[in-house]
Amino acid sequence: MKQCPWKLIAVLSIGLMAFGAVLPAILHRHVVGSTVDVLGTLWFHGWIAHCVETGTNPSFTEWMFYPWGKEIFAHTGNNFVDALLAQPFRWALGLRDYFPWFVLVVLLGNAVSFAWMMRDLVKTPMARWAATALWTLNPFVLFELNNGRPTQAMLWFLPLAVRHFLRIQSGHKRDAILAGVWTAFQGLFKLKGSVLVV
Repeated sequence: MKQCPWKLIAVLSIGLMAFGAVLPAILHRHVVGSTVDVLGTLWFHGWIAHCVETGTNPSFTEWMFYPWGKEIFAHTGNNFVDALLAQPFRWALGLRDYFPWFVLVVLLGNAVSFAWMMRDLVKTPMARWAATALWTLNPFVLFELNNGRPTQAMLWFLPLAVRHFLRIQSGHKRDAILAGVWTAFQGLFKLKGSVLVV
């Protein structure tokens, strides 16, 4: 099999797997997630939409625990990365339909970053494809998404950090710097994510 068709088949099949994972939610206009955390995620996405549209400081809100409010910075460290990334989907598709499409992008981002790491580790295209497919829908990611926590399911920078940690032995300063940069970016999504790298 030629290289180009194999790459196309690999990309399309992993994309279809990720799409299949969210398709029921798209068809039935449901959110992805079934626990109370999905309600908190949707609340934060709405709060950040309000803050972006009005210029409100997101660190404190009276939308919770009125009239005393909630110090969001103290609770979450203002970790709004997923909420900010979700806004274009929310604006384009509306409140009712955006969430499954956003989750699809989370899954595809995980696949792309993992496939990039696998390029250095595995030379066999079929093995790279299988590993990437398993990573895309791994139990940890599915558990976090089922619990309505896309932030924790975003592992976009974890494989990139590992890739550069493994390449540090080659003696390139660039790899040491990038290992730290990608670890810090993973920490933006969840501090535990950067701890996992280390």
